[in-house]
Amino acid sequence: MQPETAVEEGPEIDPFADLLFALIATVLPAILVLLPMLHLATTRQSAPTSAVVAVAGRRAATIVAEATGLRIASVDNRQIALSAVPVDPGLRETLMSLRAAETPLLVLIEPSGLEAAFLLEPVAAAHGPAQIMQLRAATSCAETRDSALAQICALPRRAVLR
Repeated sequence: MQPETAVEEGPEIDPFADLLFALIATVLPAILVLLPMLHLATTRQSAPTSAVVAVAGRRAATIVAEATGLRIASVDNRQIALSAVPVDPGLRETLMSLRAAETPLLVLIEPSGLEAAFLLEPVAAAHGPAQIMQLRAATSCAETRDSALAQICALPRRAVLR
């Protein structure tokens, strides 16, 4: 008869520990990436009622072309839905008043606002001022870090990221 050999057993490893570590390794980076975006959404405050933007030394009106439509930033920060841009009487009245006052118009086009800018173009040509400039932004107004762009977007200075 052979003597029984004692088998030393190490600490038991839970088979679900690897699964837990893998889950943490995938979820934690996702949370760290999304956290700044959530912070931006909570810190952005309502825009002021008027933004002062000068183009060629003259005060200019500002319209921001966004994914959801237009925002008249320099007048009353009024939102115009994308489907209402060609037929909105308030937009036409605003453009006609800019034409009568000979105020230049600055159209700020966000990366996702190309369709709104496209719909604004014929309305602005028919009813708007003689001088219309376009500025295409690389980032949306909510994510801007540039104080000059934030002024054009009519965002409060405290909401500008440093």
